[in-house]
Amino acid sequence: MRLNLFSVVACLTMPLTLAAAEAPDVALLGCWRAELVQQTYEDGRVWSDIGGCTLEFSANRIESACALRPGNRPVVYRYAVSEPGRYTARIVEHPSLQAAVGSERSYDYRIEGDRLYISTNPQAAKPVPLNAVVRVLSVSVRVGSQTDRDDVSDRAKAGCQGRLAELQVPSPMASSKY
Repeated sequence: MRLNLFSVVACLTMPLTLAAAEAPDVALLGCWRAELVQQTYEDGRVWSDIGGCTLEFSANRIESACALRPGNRPVVYRYAVSEPGRYTARIVEHPSLQAAVGSERSYDYRIEGDRLYISTNPQAAKPVPLNAVVRVLSVSVRVGSQTDRDDVSDRAKAGCQGRLAELQVPSPMASSKY
């Protein structure tokens, strides 16, 4: 199940519609480290992990790097804020799943202090298979903020700005604010 985290981060950062896009949300810009990722399946099962990935937002690009991804090569997205608290992103580079290139999805987000909350409902065929992920939630902390701690786990090494960042694996948060 550990490799599911890679899929979750891809789902969280995927898609984009550039038409009718708003200016970038400057609060999103920078590097964020996943603290908690939670997937809900159609049959009601919930799977959670404590992260191990980073998202780096620039004006119209997202790079997702995961410690669990072979070679730590990032997945790259083009994105645009479509309305306040919502962005759409499209995968433009995927090192291990070429079929995902071009896929697009919308994400709801909010920033509270140094935390970024993202949710998405992956599109699925109808009827939805019981093993399909129907909702993904994540909580990330801004890298380098006071909320980001210094202790490091090899499992949580992921990159921002093309460098390996030493990142901590925190305890999962007790509750989500979604």
